[in-house]
Amino acid sequence: MLSVSVLALLLGQEPGSWSCQGQAPLPPGEAVEFEVGFAANGASQNLVEQAKLEGISQLNRKLCPQFGEDCLRTLRSEISSGASGSNEKGACTVVYIERSRLMRWKAARAVTEFEEQLLPKVRSLLEKAGHTSAQSLVVKVSSVEDMPGAPVARSRWMKDQLEKALTGAGAKLGSDTTPNKLEGRMYGRSKEERLDLSIDLSTADGRFSESLAFSPLAAGADAPVTVALGQSGLRGRVALLPLDLNSSNWTIDQVTSFNLLIKQESGAQLNGIGYAVEPVTISMRGRCDDRCASDAARAIGATHFITGSVTVDEGSSTVYLFLRDVTSLAQRGELRLEGTTTRDLRRDFAAKASPFFARMVGDVKAADSIPVPRALSWVALGTGIAAVGVGVVLRVLAQLAVSGNLQGLEMASMLKTNSLTEKQAAAAVTLGAISNVLFISGGLVAAGGVVGLFLTPTTNGAVAGIGGTLP
Repeated sequence: MLSVSVLALLLGQEPGSWSCQGQAPLPPGEAVEFEVGFAANGASQNLVEQAKLEGISQLNRKLCPQFGEDCLRTLRSEISSGASGSNEKGACTVVYIERSRLMRWKAARAVTEFEEQLLPKVRSLLEKAGHTSAQSLVVKVSSVEDMPGAPVARSRWMKDQLEKALTGAGAKLGSDTTPNKLEGRMYGRSKEERLDLSIDLSTADGRFSESLAFSPLAAGADAPVTVALGQSGLRGRVALLPLDLNSSNWTIDQVTSFNLLIKQESGAQLNGIGYAVEPVTISMRGRCDDRCASDAARAIGATHFITGSVTVDEGSSTVYLFLRDVTSLAQRGELRLEGTTTRDLRRDFAAKASPFFARMVGDVKAADSIPVPRALSWVALGTGIAAVGVGVVLRVLAQLAVSGNLQGLEMASMLKTNSLTEKQAAAAVTLGAISNVLFISGGLVAAGGVVGLFLTPTTNGAVAGIGGTLP
């Protein structure tokens, strides 16, 4: 840790030269996360040390909001103290963490928090499947699916974590022939988004589903943080509104699992146009109609939204989904899903997702295409330029045919010493006339093309109904 005198020397300042006013002096070079602690006169005999402790306390509140012992302990080792100063009211001290160290710390904390969350989830899943301390289940982690292009090491690490959680919950790890299978599926487009994990446990007497969502870079986050489209690499979003559960008695875990499967399985249809499904929450009580859903979708910059309802009959769930445009509320897709487990619903949605999103995908692609009037403008411009070019060539040929200024056909007979015949002279005049026509018509067509390019929209976004400003 840098002492106050050493850091002051690096900054070219004398200790105590900062008067605790204005921008705090920070270490040069890498950006830092910092706080300024202040200790009033009389608060302590060592005001500088007291101010440093106050600055550390502010960082603790910001980065360890739950004040967990492990979080505070690991964070303390990353904090450095900076310049100190004083004024007539007391002393102040800068405490900071370099951004690179902070990101590594957050990533490490996220792994720790993930492990702490995963164990009770797996234990709950096992208990639903009949696992007890007296009669433990034997489970095999059969597969962990990941997004296309994700590092292979990520799925391997997740499989290790699942096996670790199984043994921690008292289960035994089985072989390939074990009937009880645990499967996982991960979703995460980029490091800025939350990494979601869906867990399915299949047993000989039933099917259970559990889900867990966590963010590897937002330690302590309870909900996904909305990331600007430019940061996430997305062109647009589709908001997934809460389902109308009716009297289906779906649990929170079932709802989370369903939202996760929609988000995951829609990737195959929407990745190609740079869109992604994002679940959203609504704070209002009662039913949220289409206008309410549209407003909630706009809040996250979505161009479309999905609403739906659930009914349960004799253990089988039926889900109705509707895809609508945010601006016009026009329906762009609908489907019906059926299944007794989350896995059944996932398979049904994967099979029906293509027609469900077909009209929306078509709208987006049409918006990206060149409108017909604009295409015709380009054709006109090209045709006009080509006509002018041909005219230039014909004019050159006409001039080469006669070595002087040929004004008419009768002049050919006067050129006794010239080998130019009357027929050649007529051809030269014809070429000249054609070149003049091409000059005039080509220029007019090209000018019309230029005007058309200025007056027509660059894309079909306006007619497709998906134009607008996204955050």
